[in-house]
Amino acid sequence: MKLSRLMIPLTLFSLSLSPSLVHAQEAGKPPPVSPSEANMEALYNASTDIGRLRALNILKLTDAELDKIVIVVSDSQKAYQKQYKAMLTKLLLKLEPSLKKTKKDGLAGKDIDYEEETRKALDDLPKRVTALDQDYAVRYVEQLKPLLTKVQITAAASFAKLERQKLNPEAKGTEDQWFNFYVNSIFSYGRLLPLLQEMQTARKAPKEKLKVPPPP
Repeated sequence: MKLSRLMIPLTLFSLSLSPSLVHAQEAGKPPPVSPSEANMEALYNASTDIGRLRALNILKLTDAELDKIVIVVSDSQKAYQKQYKAMLTKLLLKLEPSLKKTKKDGLAGKDIDYEEETRKALDDLPKRVTALDQDYAVRYVEQLKPLLTKVQITAAASFAKLERQKLNPEAKGTEDQWFNFYVNSIFSYGRLLPLLQEMQTARKAPKEKLKVPPPP
């Protein structure tokens, strides 16, 4: 679930915010986005969404299955973000005196370096995040598998195997391993939840009727 792992420190501690963005946040409003920026964002999202849609569509999900998966993804992402923020906050508060002193010394023009304990803690953070990611990857598999049929699980595993063997023809694994690979690859996508919600919306939209020309 790498979706917003790198974004959390920015949103949580408001780093590198422009004055206009800070003002907009204080006013409780999103920062202004020009039409061209919004269009570029939409196009970029489309370029990354398409590959995931290709992978998701092979499952041929029913509306009920899609609804259940949306709930699983939403709940999992909220739990992940909460746990990650708690871990990061605890670490930074523990390192607060050292970080402030080091920055102060740097602003004073001194030769600086992290204290040994601080360096070790910061170096250890990626390992802790990886462990958290792996834990939630396992949870995804455990939660999603009961929602899918045997046919869907086999289709997902076959898709993952085919795509992987395009890059590495020697790649091998059991159906369970390929299914796990499928879940970990697709469900770590940062825009997964909004994409699934777009799928829900598209299904509820009225279907466009084909216009049949009148007989000659």
